[in-house]
Amino acid sequence: MIRVIMGWIFIFVAIFVFVLRYVIAAMIMSGAQGWNSVIYDDILSYTGKPLFISTIVFLIIGIILVCKEWIYNQFIDINHKWNEYESEANLNSDLSEESKTKPE
Repeated sequence: MIRVIMGWIFIFVAIFVFVLRYVIAAMIMSGAQGWNSVIYDDILSYTGKPLFISTIVFLIIGIILVCKEWIYNQFIDINHKWNEYESEANLNSDLSEESKTKPE
């Protein structure tokens, strides 16, 4: 459960950073005259690649954490059902063998 929560946190942080970058750039561009446009270029060009890469990495880590827990739970459920099926099959075969060997 903690992995799922951490995964969702990673996903929300990635989305927040991605959106925040453009919000800050849009706020700066709303008054883009002179040095403001230089700051805008700084935000989108120089910090663009590291922010974009870190956002993608955070998103991938979050998706892996969430999906890993979900897939793990699916396998546990399948394994549990398989064990029930095997135990029922073994019980049926034991009963049929006992009825063959025991005289009435």
